[in-house]
Amino acid sequence: MSRRDRPSWMFALALLGVVFGLARGWRGPAAINGTLSRVLAPVTHALRGAREQVGVVTEWSRSSEALEAKVAELTEENARLQVESTKQGQLIRENEELRAALGYKRDRVDLDLLGASVRADVVGGEPGGLVHAIWIDQGSLAGVAEGDPVATHRGLVGRVVRTFGEASQVLLINDGGSAVGARVERSRATGMLVGSVGGDLTLRYVPQNGPGMPPNIVVGDVIHTSGLDGTNGFPRMVPIGQVIEVRQSDERPNQEAVVRPFVDLGSVEFALVITGWRAVPLPDAAGSTDSGSAPDGSAADGSAPDGSAASGADVRP
Repeated sequence: MSRRDRPSWMFALALLGVVFGLARGWRGPAAINGTLSRVLAPVTHALRGAREQVGVVTEWSRSSEALEAKVAELTEENARLQVESTKQGQLIRENEELRAALGYKRDRVDLDLLGASVRADVVGGEPGGLVHAIWIDQGSLAGVAEGDPVATHRGLVGRVVRTFGEASQVLLINDGGSAVGARVERSRATGMLVGSVGGDLTLRYVPQNGPGMPPNIVVGDVIHTSGLDGTNGFPRMVPIGQVIEVRQSDERPNQEAVVRPFVDLGSVEFALVITGWRAVPLPDAAGSTDSGSAPDGSAADGSAPDGSAASGADVRP
């Protein structure tokens, strides 16, 4: 048999096998499909698992992107809330400071009766640390004058030393050139409160008490102004601070103490300037007054108010 005839008989043989199979109940393609399914089942399962894993990775990637977007959104919202919280805290603190300042003015009736208090914001300080002073945004146009005491609701701050139209310089009580007449609230002992280059406050010249008597000053004592400064003094009873250390010696008649101010002088934001208060001028050492007149209106040299000499003779009608 030639090779040319081989496909014909092979095709015939295959056709005969199919017919025989059909006669025997063979379903041909279904059997082939079943066989192929069993053979390819591991491959199909692997491909299905790979597709599921790809789907999981894709879904995770989408979830991760959504999560990152949510985190960014929450971060931005948190930053906004922090800003709002800071603003709210500043408003609350300013409101409390203002309310406390008003309370201070109500409590210090003597200052209100003597004169008005001008509220001023602190706008600057002295650089270098050698001079302890601040600048406020109120000046002569608001009635502020040199020598005016400056305080907050917590206590004494300092004194106005220079004024301009819309600004003033305030020398703080802890400056080396500051001196304030002070009193110990408990014992009523007086002394002089002075500052220093380093900003420390020291109460000096407090007399020591006698043997067997309570000390004039101890740690924890509250210090306030005495009002005994003279012409350039401060109103009395303005709080200053609290004693944190006492220095004394049996060989000296006086003692001194370190005072911590009630006002944080390094972070003052606003203050009250007592513009109407003036110390009472005292006569000089000779006892003369500005007018030079006697209490009855006559001159100090004995002349009468009309300028004529006073006579020792009786004047009868």
